[in-house]
Amino acid sequence: MKLKVEVAIDIKPQTAAEMLCTFRRYKSLFGMERLSLILATLIAAAQLSETYLRRTALTRRTSAEVKRRLWLGSALWSVASIALYKSVFDGFGVNAAVYKAMFMLGWLPHFLIESALLSRGFAQHVFLLSMGATLSLFQHSTAATIILLTITVKSDAELILMEAAGYLIISVLFLPIGRRYFAELLPARELFDLRPTGIYIAIMPLVIISGSLIQLADGVLVHSWAERLSRIYLPVVLLFFYHYILSAANSFYALQKLRRNKQRLEEQLGGLKRYNALIRENQRQVSVMRHDLRHSYNLLYALLESGNVAKARELIITQELLLAATDIQTFCHSPMINAALTVSLRHAEEAGVKVFPQIKLPAKLETDELDLALLLSNVLAGATAENIKQAEPARELSIILRHEAEQCVLEISFDAAEPLSLDAEGLPLSLTENHGKDSLQAFMEEYEACAVFSQQDGKAHLLMSWNYTNGGGGKNKIDFLLATKLLRGIGGR
Repeated sequence: MKLKVEVAIDIKPQTAAEMLCTFRRYKSLFGMERLSLILATLIAAAQLSETYLRRTALTRRTSAEVKRRLWLGSALWSVASIALYKSVFDGFGVNAAVYKAMFMLGWLPHFLIESALLSRGFAQHVFLLSMGATLSLFQHSTAATIILLTITVKSDAELILMEAAGYLIISVLFLPIGRRYFAELLPARELFDLRPTGIYIAIMPLVIISGSLIQLADGVLVHSWAERLSRIYLPVVLLFFYHYILSAANSFYALQKLRRNKQRLEEQLGGLKRYNALIRENQRQVSVMRHDLRHSYNLLYALLESGNVAKARELIITQELLLAATDIQTFCHSPMINAALTVSLRHAEEAGVKVFPQIKLPAKLETDELDLALLLSNVLAGATAENIKQAEPARELSIILRHEAEQCVLEISFDAAEPLSLDAEGLPLSLTENHGKDSLQAFMEEYEACAVFSQQDGKAHLLMSWNYTNGGGGKNKIDFLLATKLLRGIGGR
């Protein structure tokens, strides 16, 4: 004996006049203006819930001020959208076309607010919007299915009201799980920087669910069971498999990061060894000078006893020069950076290069001292090598380094009469070969820095900028106006 089960849905298609009459009946049930206001509020609240999940992934490294602006903008739009939706319902009645149009288009202002205030790339915003639409499709279809299975509804207006309330309830209940899921949703930033691959990745979820979205946009409120179940199954499969694909990708990038960290540690160890060697050499020279000072004092005493003041003065000047040769100059509060600049600039001076250092750093650096010291040592060594190739009178090397607020600027200028060979990223090979390349690239990756090289009228200029509170996402673009302002603030050459 076979048992056949059928589910009857007691909803008949309604004409526009019938829908308006039904809407007026429910308005009288809830109060003249309450039904449209309740529906508008439910829709605006559900859209705000979706926005909250997307921003979980976008605002992990965003400052409190930017977050405040984001939510202020969204709150203002939510209030305005309630008034807008209510006026539309009052004018056109409650029907499937109006209800779906509000749900499908109401996200746009929230999306524009995020794109305007957050520094992440546009592709990342599109990707999060696509994943948010996938989750919304699942929640919307689930709410509609539960309502149809558990509640007997007699009109489109009643079903829309129940579905909007169910959708909001499911969205709120899903927030704890969704917040954890979206917090780790974005793949590596480098994927979105690739063109056109980054665009394909961004729109991939939207393309996969586009068929279901087109079905939803047909103005029909109740679809077949097969269509509704497919709109639940497809987002679940997409979200589930993406999670495990992302886990595998994160494991791969973690391995790559470990390799880069190993290389970075090796460079740091080399920098520490060079710094230690410098300290030991200074200690050795100080020990020798202490021995020589005793002899010098005896000689000075003898010269003064004999009345030979001129010879005594020459001896004092000679001793002062010897002391200066072993001193580590003080450019800032960091001994590591002082040592790197002292060794590099002294080497340039010994090669006949005139140096013009202009350093202004705060007592507490946000940038790692060893990272910056390695960068300065390697890049200055390359610039000195280029300067040595020039004729003797034209050898000049200028370095300007400044941290202020959230902006960090480094400019190195040196003489270069002949055009320099550039690498694929537009940087001179003489500054990026051997250790210089590893140090510069590692620094740029670690701090999302941007470097620009130019050469004009026999002068070469390397300008670097990084923001140590950058909210991440996308390459950090140089703010040339601010960089120029900072350089002029310390008398940039």
